[in-house]
Amino acid sequence: REALKKKQTAFIVELIGTIDYGISGKGIILEMAQCNFNDMYFEKSGNLITREQFGGHTAYINFLKYMESFFMSVLEFMENCSLVYCDWKFDNLLCFHTSPKNVPQIKLSDFGSVLSVNIPTVNPHNINQLYCSPNLATCHNHITPQYSDDYKSVSFLFYKLNGKKLP
Repeated sequence: REALKKKQTAFIVELIGTIDYGISGKGIILEMAQCNFNDMYFEKSGNLITREQFGGHTAYINFLKYMESFFMSVLEFMENCSLVYCDWKFDNLLCFHTSPKNVPQIKLSDFGSVLSVNIPTVNPHNINQLYCSPNLATCHNHITPQYSDDYKSVSFLFYKLNGKKLP
């Protein structure tokens, strides 16, 4: 997590400051988004909004291209920090624009599950099971996070963004 503080990227939510609660601990203050990705692009049923709601086929394709660029930038950033994110889900993507017809600025948040790459660790068992790679979703007590774990998770997210149902 210290590596994240030293490096900057437009795709990571900005840490504004911390609050001391005395004996009970610290709180963090992050920049505020209008909504998360899940609320903006998915219906209550869990289905992706329609292409018409995106503004048509071309707007939808531009959205997918933007998301591909977003995911690749974040994955590259995490690799440069020697970290594996481990908690890929749409709720952790914050939107800084409120109209689905205009692609918002998306930023990644919630770094509570971040692990160092290639370092065996006790499995925290707090990793999102739906989009997680099998290596991290295991019931075993020890895991060794790899960059490929994040790439698998992102591929599951991108699969769903293409209107597919996860198996």
